[in-house]
Amino acid sequence: METATAIAALQASYTFLKDVAGFTLNERDRQKFAALQIDLTDKIIQAQANIIEVQNAITSKGVLLRALQERISDMERDDRECGRYQLAKLGLVGDFFAYKLRPASELPERADEPEHFLCQPCFDAGKKSVLRVSKYTAFCLLCKASVQTDFRPALPVNRSRGIDRDRW
Repeated sequence: METATAIAALQASYTFLKDVAGFTLNERDRQKFAALQIDLTDKIIQAQANIIEVQNAITSKGVLLRALQERISDMERDDRECGRYQLAKLGLVGDFFAYKLRPASELPERADEPEHFLCQPCFDAGKKSVLRVSKYTAFCLLCKASVQTDFRPALPVNRSRGIDRDRW
């Protein structure tokens, strides 16, 4: 009997040790699994942060691309507008140049515009200023440049006031 009791005690101890070892292994596996879950969660969060950075870079590149396309469109429009004019000397005194509208036969669009001159310094600066041309002068309203386009006749002298300015 003693042997049976000792064997039963040994079996109980073995079962207990087996259960403890199983619980220990299960706890170790659970902790490893929890550590793997934490590591995987950190990697997912890092990947999401990287995706957001890439999306922001793509968005900023898209905005830049649209801005550059608009700039190209503006430059092409300006180039077409520049092609409608030719540089011509204007005036009798000095070297004053202005952009003259090309002949209607050379213009593919808006060929029915009246002949006019654009101020060369203003046009080169990106502003379109039509010169105000009178019988004797041409004048830019933006930069205030003016040029004599024809010789003025001599003004009669009014003996009481000097030059007769009413005729101007």
